[in-house]
Amino acid sequence: MKKHIPFVAYRKVYNWTIKYVVLLFICALFGLCSVYIYFFYSQSTIGENIMDEPIPLTKQDQKVIFNGKKFVHLDLKGAPPKVTYYEYLFPLLAKNGVAGVVIEYEDTFPFKGILHNVSALNAYTRKEIDMINNLADKNRLEIVPLVQTFGHLEFVLKLEEFRELREVPAFPQVLCPSNTKSLHIVSEMLTQIIEAHPYTATIHIGADETHYLGRCKECITRMKFQNITGEGLYLKHIENVRDFLRRKFPLLKILMWDDMLRNFSEEETVNGFDKLGITPVVWQYETDVFNALGPSLWGQYSRQFKKVWIASAFKGAAGVDQYIVDVSHYNQNHRSWMDVVENYKFLLKFEAIILTGWQRYDHFSILCELLPVAIPSLLMNLKILDGDGENRFGPTKEVAQILNCQQPYALMGPSFGSPQCAYPGSDILENVYRLHQLEEDYRELRKSSSIKGWMSSYNIHHNFSSPGHIYNIAPHLSHLGQEIKEIENDMSKALLEVYDDSTKNEWIFTFIQPLKKEINELLRVKDELLKRKVWPRRPFKYEVPQKT
Repeated sequence: MKKHIPFVAYRKVYNWTIKYVVLLFICALFGLCSVYIYFFYSQSTIGENIMDEPIPLTKQDQKVIFNGKKFVHLDLKGAPPKVTYYEYLFPLLAKNGVAGVVIEYEDTFPFKGILHNVSALNAYTRKEIDMINNLADKNRLEIVPLVQTFGHLEFVLKLEEFRELREVPAFPQVLCPSNTKSLHIVSEMLTQIIEAHPYTATIHIGADETHYLGRCKECITRMKFQNITGEGLYLKHIENVRDFLRRKFPLLKILMWDDMLRNFSEEETVNGFDKLGITPVVWQYETDVFNALGPSLWGQYSRQFKKVWIASAFKGAAGVDQYIVDVSHYNQNHRSWMDVVENYKFLLKFEAIILTGWQRYDHFSILCELLPVAIPSLLMNLKILDGDGENRFGPTKEVAQILNCQQPYALMGPSFGSPQCAYPGSDILENVYRLHQLEEDYRELRKSSSIKGWMSSYNIHHNFSSPGHIYNIAPHLSHLGQEIKEIENDMSKALLEVYDDSTKNEWIFTFIQPLKKEINELLRVKDELLKRKVWPRRPFKYEVPQKT
């Protein structure tokens, strides 16, 4: 007979079941809350923690693409190309995904009025500026003028009429922000350049490497009276420039370099810079961007800015006197930037990248890599930003096809031979490679025993050597002498296809004449040593033999 179970027992079982379900629900809810809090906290503070190494990318993540806009920087404070060269350059950039060009004129802009003496003798005319505008508009490229407004104002402050505006009287690099005339000069430069580019929507105000702050009498007095630091002077000047632009050109987006902000405390930047409404451009040209900038920078910037621009380099950042582009360096710089963007894209929006191409380190330095020489590097870097950066040689075959080059890997450097390209300006690249090879041959010749042992300074001073060794080295010297003449002639013609006469003269004087002088001196010594017919006894106490 089935035993009867009282109703009270069922109720007890039911009550315990309810309790277990409720307890299980509470535990699950607590677990979900814990996961949410941990995830939220980690996301909000990850930028504050200093990591020793960047987060490694998995294989499926290796092919990353830069999703922001791409701009190419044209540094015209040295070797400004003829306007006709833009007819080739701008379509090339547009076809390879470039959104615009950042043009840094400095003294190649045709200033007028109180600034008319600032313009160089080979500055563009206003008609040529209009042609550049039309070519950019035709190819749907935005022009972003870069106008230095604080540091790197050598092209203005070097002139005697603007000497009083220097922060340090002996150094014409930095503007005194406390001089009442400083903002007037800056405003006039900005006005003339912006009005010459009616299609522009963005202005870059520079403001990098602003050293020597707080040195002049006006700044010292102001700092003491207003109880501010050099950083305060800097921020106030940038604010004044911003206010001027907002009044005169209210629709313009404003950019500036970020390097001075890196030295500021976060409190100074938060209380000052982020209220200006200016987008910082974070620049770094080393091969290891992550370690060069440091991971804490991105956490700091993420708490101050919603978005940033970044700046890499495709030339002009690997040596002040480089004329051969170190393509591997610039390829690695872009790969490293891609790693940084991929690792920190959850903290900041990387709105755009500027591929900088410096032509001088500053207004007073010599020329570095010319633009036509760096076209292959530029295209490879653009391909890397598009996700083609796995191969350590870069996308050389694709770039070689674009530039009509017969030897793709030679685009990586002269050690791979001659690229034999057929793009406008490629003759400059070809002759640069020839010059580099000639320098290598000359250095090897100087290491030879015939030079070191029988054409030393001792031999030259006493006009005393072995004819056999001199005859042995003579053909090699003659070959170098003939080759340097041919390179000078061919390079002069190639340069004049792209540049004016002044740029041609400067480049030849800087990179060919010194080597030519050394080779010619060895040739002269060789001829002098071979002329001697009477060899004196040691020690050298004798008179030069009379000619018969």
